[in-house]
Amino acid sequence: MKKSVPQRGFEKLIALMLVMVLCVTSVAALAGCKKKELAPEKDMTPVKLSADPSSYNVGDEIEFGKFEQNNEPDSGREPIVWVVAEKDGAKLTLVSKYCLVSMSYHTVQTEVTWADCSLRKWLNEDFINSSFSEPEKKLLMNVKHGAIFDSAYILDEESFETYVKEASLGETSLTEFAKGQGDTHYLWLRSDEKSQAAPRGTLSGELVEDGDPIVNQLLAVRPVINVDLSEI
Repeated sequence: MKKSVPQRGFEKLIALMLVMVLCVTSVAALAGCKKKELAPEKDMTPVKLSADPSSYNVGDEIEFGKFEQNNEPDSGREPIVWVVAEKDGAKLTLVSKYCLVSMSYHTVQTEVTWADCSLRKWLNEDFINSSFSEPEKKLLMNVKHGAIFDSAYILDEESFETYVKEASLGETSLTEFAKGQGDTHYLWLRSDEKSQAAPRGTLSGELVEDGDPIVNQLLAVRPVINVDLSEI
C-alpha cells in the first residue's frame, strides 16, 4: 500500500530536525575545543650574576664584565655574555659565548708552552684588568693548570670536546671587534706541550688535527673564567 503524501512530509520533517541537531552538536563540540597550547620557549636572555647557585644550569647565559665588542669604541664597552659550561655547588665555569679577539698565541715563533705564551699573559693581565671591576675580580677563581694558576684562560682539547657535547658550546662566532682584527674560522686551544704550534678548533665545535704556528694572528680567542658565587 502506498504511503500518503502527509506521511512523507512528516518523515522529511523528522530527517531535517535530525540534521539540525547534528549540526548544533558539532558546532558546540568545536566551540568547546581549546587550541593546543605550545610549550613556552626557554628564555635565553642573559641574566646578571647573582649569589644563588640554583639560579643557573649548564647552558644558561650570564652577563658578567664588559669588553669592546661592536667595534664602536665611542659607544662604550658591551656586557660580556658567558655560557655556564660546568657547575660545582656555588662554583661556575663560564665560557664566553663569542670569541672576543683575534690574536697570536705568542709573539715570537719559538717553542713555547701555555705557561710562557703571550696570550696567557694578555688574558690574565690586560683582559682581566680592562673587563672587570674590583668587586667583580673578587669573584674570579685562580684555576691551576700544571704548576701555574690562571684567572682567565682558554679551553684545551679535552675540555673543548667535553663542553661542546655537554654544554652545547660548539657553535660560536666572532664579535665585530674580533672580526676587525682578523676574520677566521678557527680558535686557539691551550696546550702544556712545548711546541712552535698550538692546537685549534673550529667555530662550529670541531677539533682540527694539525696545530697552527703560534705567531698566526688570525685565530680567535674564546676566554674562560671560573667564578665563586659564595663571594658575592
